[in-house]
Amino acid sequence: MALDRRMAELRARHAREINRLHHEFVKQDPTIDPGVDNAAMTPKQAEAWRQFTADEDAKFNRARTRLAAELRAENAQQARQTAQS
Repeated sequence: MALDRRMAELRARHAREINRLHHEFVKQDPTIDPGVDNAAMTPKQAEAWRQFTADEDAKFNRARTRLAAELRAENAQQARQTAQS
């Protein structure tokens, strides 16, 4: 099954926002090398990053859950309509 266009758009928006937040985070902490990914952060920096992005992650998770429920409902309705045909 292909990824639904709406889910792909949601994931792309989240990725753009996380990228924006990463730039902001790096500006605020001069000890972080902007050229390295999150895996190269110290445990303290990684925890600060998790806290810094917690609201965005929660927002994304709520939106993804809501959209997934909508997609399941749409698929169930389509299946019912196909079965009735």
